[in-house]
Amino acid sequence: MKVAIYVRVSTKKQDETNQLPRLREMAKNRGFEVYREYTDEASAKDANRPGWQDLMLDASNHLFDAILVTKLDRVMRSLVQLNITMDN
Repeated sequence: MKVAIYVRVSTKKQDETNQLPRLREMAKNRGFEVYREYTDEASAKDANRPGWQDLMLDASNHLFDAILVTKLDRVMRSLVQLNITMDN
């Protein structure tokens, strides 16, 4: 299975060092091929984040099978907002 890794931090004080190694290890342990790693430094309320937009474009082109994240709030803060995004 080919997967995308998505990491988001909301401030410059945060970094992805806690998220990326965990996700890379998860992919490796499960035998997944990592297609690409996408990152953003932005609020989860902003669906127009560059990394997220790139990920959504690649997803629409079926370049990977699944997205790995450490927690759902790394993607969106609201399930309603996530549902709207997935429907587009």
